[in-house]
Amino acid sequence: TIPEGAIERIEVLRDGAGAQYGSDAIAGVINIVLKDAADGGEATITVGQNRTDFKPTGKSITDGDTLFVSTNAGFGIGEDGFLNLTAEYRDRDATLRSGLDPISEFNVDQTPANLALLGTQTHKAGDGPSEDINLMYNSAFGVGETAEFYSFGSYSHRQGEGANFFRYPDSSDPTKNVLSIFPNGYIPVLDATVDDFSLAAGVRGTLAADWTWDLSAVYGSNNFDHNITNSLNASLGDASPTSFNIEELKLTQWDVRFDMTRPFEIGGFSNPLNFAWGLEYRMEAYKTTAGDLASYDHGPVPDAEIGTQAGAGLRPEDTVDVDRDAISAYVDLETNITDKFQLGIAGRFEDYSDFGNSVNGKLSARYEFNPVFAVRGTVGTGFRAPSLTQSFFRGSTTSFGDLGQLQQVLNLPTDDPIAVLLGAQDLKAEESVSYNLGFVIRTDAGFRLTVDYYHVNIDNRITLSERIGG
Repeated sequence: TIPEGAIERIEVLRDGAGAQYGSDAIAGVINIVLKDAADGGEATITVGQNRTDFKPTGKSITDGDTLFVSTNAGFGIGEDGFLNLTAEYRDRDATLRSGLDPISEFNVDQTPANLALLGTQTHKAGDGPSEDINLMYNSAFGVGETAEFYSFGSYSHRQGEGANFFRYPDSSDPTKNVLSIFPNGYIPVLDATVDDFSLAAGVRGTLAADWTWDLSAVYGSNNFDHNITNSLNASLGDASPTSFNIEELKLTQWDVRFDMTRPFEIGGFSNPLNFAWGLEYRMEAYKTTAGDLASYDHGPVPDAEIGTQAGAGLRPEDTVDVDRDAISAYVDLETNITDKFQLGIAGRFEDYSDFGNSVNGKLSARYEFNPVFAVRGTVGTGFRAPSLTQSFFRGSTTSFGDLGQLQQVLNLPTDDPIAVLLGAQDLKAEESVSYNLGFVIRTDAGFRLTVDYYHVNIDNRITLSERIGG
């Protein structure tokens, strides 16, 4: 959701950083630096398409027409402030890469209505159409003599479609079609709208005794509106609609941080000891909204599949509205003990309202044998509480089952009664131990070589453990 045109550069931290940045950094940190120019700008327009000689159909295909427009401009604020704006628009048409249907005995009944589709393009393999709008700003200006106000934010809107499996006119029991609605079969289409919003603001400055401080707050939200068109609920028969709202999912997050840094002169050390500490409060909320009644209703048609084809709607009793908060504190120390030996140590305490607390640490070192060659290494631990979506998301998808028949596949949280009966256990927090070892070579001639080895062990990794079909 960050526009390409808003990015000045991307930095990859060479060390694991869970001890400084918390659970989001269990395996490392990527720092995206935004443009901060106070004048000038640029505009880019790109057009393109795919041209393919497609052997399965013997045709030359021209599709996937794409238009991309990006603009960026900087403006001055006062004597030393800036406002940098970026806007991007992308429109991409669909691509079609499906072959001719052989009407295999393995996955459909050999009926006249089905056989009439032999040698046609019934399926839609390829990318669906999408339309994106991305906006972002970055700004900062002085406040008094020793402080600066800064803020950045983004908004993105994406509309996209995706084709599902083809439903043949005559489907085996339980039926998946209503001939009066789709006499030639149909392809359910996922129609998704995603709105993402983020806003950050803060004040940073300096105090007496060389202290620097930073107080900031960030709010973010992501809303996913899930619709399915060109589909039906076969159990409703002729009364079934063909467009459905399946569910709406929304995740929001508040984050407030306070950081302070100061160098201390330590006798015997070649450089001052850099001391940093900080506090953080985070609140997260996850809410789901039920789909249309027709998307999950049990209609009067016997032996028909219940719910919208390509994914039944979320029922009211399965919706969730949950939240949690977390507090944390960290300390970070780093210095050059000698001209050649650099040492750093950091520790962080986190307490989640739903997953308890953790303490993590990091130890890093760098030794410069000479101006040309140096080695460095880090060992650290990390902690990541399961996200609210991982803990509470539920839904259904469609996949191939026995004998190639389409079936509903459930994704259930671990506390669901069905999941419990199948042996599901409560989620645990992920815990990691990371190591990295590397060296750097730099010569006066401008040659530079860096080599790093990374190894991260993550226990209690969270993923889908089992697919339940029926």
